[in-house]
Amino acid sequence: MLETIAGPCQYHSYEVQAIIEHRFRSDSVVAQPIRIYRTPALEVGYRMTPVPTTIQGQTQQDIQYSISMPDLNIPFGSKFPVKCWFAPLSKNLKLIAVKITVVERHSLRVDPTAAESVMYNLLVLTSMKSHILFTEERRYSTETLSLDGDVPPTEWCLDLPVSLPDSFESCTQSISTKPIKITHELVVKAEFQDTATLATAEVEEKINFAIYMTPSVIGADSVIHSGSLECFTEDGDTLPPYSCHHSDIIPTGWSVCASQIGMRTAEGSTGCESPHEAIDSVPFISNFDNVEPPAYESDTTM
Repeated sequence: MLETIAGPCQYHSYEVQAIIEHRFRSDSVVAQPIRIYRTPALEVGYRMTPVPTTIQGQTQQDIQYSISMPDLNIPFGSKFPVKCWFAPLSKNLKLIAVKITVVERHSLRVDPTAAESVMYNLLVLTSMKSHILFTEERRYSTETLSLDGDVPPTEWCLDLPVSLPDSFESCTQSISTKPIKITHELVVKAEFQDTATLATAEVEEKINFAIYMTPSVIGADSVIHSGSLECFTEDGDTLPPYSCHHSDIIPTGWSVCASQIGMRTAEGSTGCESPHEAIDSVPFISNFDNVEPPAYESDTTM
């Protein structure tokens, strides 16, 4: 059974009809549209923690970049952040604009009739079109200074929010069937300018992702309750700006014993000459060794 596919184009929809029969006049028909969706696999059973997706590269103009989004599966009508990091090797290249676009692409396939195949020599009819769900452009001045106020920045780390449409008429969930295929794409385009020659350079990257329908976003009277995906954690794949790099600090007076750190000997010491008390090691799973494998009953009947 095909689920409801009704966005900018009404591809497939359902309705409930009630027929009231009258004896001396025509019957009355009352219809009410309904929406039928498949429960996504992400909503069944144990759901994995969203894994950020990162694309890294370097352009021919020696501009290093990293673009990340929180997950490749985004709930319908939700909001999510996109983290962008740019670091041109040339000190003259400055970021002047970043544009984010979410594109929805439709691909339709129709099998012609036997008469149409013979008359027009066709095997299959295809139609493709696309429209923009979200677009936003931010422009920056080449004279923007860094936090210290005297040195222009040489790399940029940006958090840009993306908001998907929260109406059924503006957006369609991702779907892939033989006659209908709907895909979504995130396009990030950054523009740089050389302060010496005024020449421009561009960075453009695309990430394919899926928009899925979930019961948690559909409320009463078909109202969309848009949610927001969590931002990235500090240990994400995107590199932080160079000014934020720091080394681990070892307190003074501590001695490091790599082979015995965090472990006690039978006498209660670590074997390292340190004025501080040794640190007890923390077991990964304390009762894992006591767990026995499940017993299986064998069928001895022949």
